Amino acid sequence: MVLDLNENPNKTYIRLGAHYDDLYKTAALINITHKKLLFKDDVASLDFIFGDNLRYNFHYFVDKGSYWSFGVNSRFNEFKQDIDFDVIRSNFDVTNGIGVNNIRLDVTDFTNQFYLQTVLKEEFAFRIGAEHKFIKYSTNTLGGSTTAEALAANQTAAKSVFEKSNFYSAFGQLILDTYDDKYFPSKGLYFNGDFHFYVLSSDFNENFKEYSIAKARLGGAFSILKNLSMNIETEEALN
Repeated sequence: MVLDLNENPNKTYIRLGAHYDDLYKTAALINITHKKLLFKDDVASLDFIFGDNLRYNFHYFVDKGSYWSFGVNSRFNEFKQDIDFDVIRSNFDVTNGIGVNNIRLDVTDFTNQFYLQTVLKEEFAFRIGAEHKFIKYSTNTLGGSTTAEALAANQTAAKSVFEKSNFYSAFGQLILDTYDDKYFPSKGLYFNGDFHFYVLSSDFNENFKEYSIAKARLGGAFSILKNLSMNIETEEALN
């Protein structure tokens, strides 16, 4: 059998959307995807999300199939969330007796990755790479101080910073995907296992120790009736 194929001449796509949830609140979404940016087999994608919380996601991937492909990911993420003060006190050096139950935590996460990837039998994807992550946790609730006297005096000129460090890790990822549809699968299996080993840090709190995080997502889809299918997934993380 001989097939004559014509590639879609469109190389650039622009998508618009709107988003709302309890964490990030309202946002407008813009996605720009461009093929053949630097090479004939690459694709670049940028998600820019602006609203109550500014963030972006950038992906660049050169696809070599069963040979070693490579890619770059970058994302910036920030949000504010009310956190139980006992959680903060148990993880960071904060004075007791502040007199508050919750604090408004400002979270900033800036992550960059470079990775190599190969495909096995068109179903398994294996990825290894290196990651840089900058994390900052801060709050205005404590007014730059952790004493009850400062709170009573309403000293809110400076932020209390709990974490402000750069972290460096090596990671590996294994993906098995036999779903017959990306969004509404009716049959197939899915596994996504990720292991990060953090080896270096700028160590803002001067207490860094090497640690690892393992995450896994497992799913399966199967038919119940002719036009009815079920998709079940579970996710777990260990550190």
